[in-house]
Amino acid sequence: MRSGDTDRFRERRRWHAVGRLRLSWGSMKRPRLLEVIAVVLVVGLIGALFFINRAQLEPNRIPSAPIDRITVTDLQTQGATAIDNPREIQASIAFLTARRRGWRKPWDTFPSPGYQVEFESHGVLQYVVWIGIDGTNWIGYREGGKAAPDNVLRTISAEERSAFLKGLEKN
Repeated sequence: MRSGDTDRFRERRRWHAVGRLRLSWGSMKRPRLLEVIAVVLVVGLIGALFFINRAQLEPNRIPSAPIDRITVTDLQTQGATAIDNPREIQASIAFLTARRRGWRKPWDTFPSPGYQVEFESHGVLQYVVWIGIDGTNWIGYREGGKAAPDNVLRTISAEERSAFLKGLEKN
């Protein structure tokens, strides 16, 4: 073989290698693009779920101000009862403190409550708790001074609902 033939042979071989490389790059683009799209979609979905459920991830913060009065209003009869007994007040706060997790913002409008419970400290509203009407097992919550979009709610059992209402009854 002459030296010119070897150069042509090497040149052909190089073009084939580059051609294969181009083919392999071309065929690699499509799967990589699909992988990138899949990763972006998964990360986006995880991010969306995190922000949608952030109320469940963060515990409900009950203000630390000393509560000295609870006003319970039956929204169906408009009857109101005031609780000033520190032991009863502490029992109600303990009930809410034990259920600090699991609160979420409702997807649409806030449901109609049966009872409204206002927790006050020296005449200043600290937070409001709503209890669902009979047959519904939920409680709602909002810190005093915040607006309706800040309302959160939580599912409770029928027994928990009954126990909370019983603890709020005036003796």
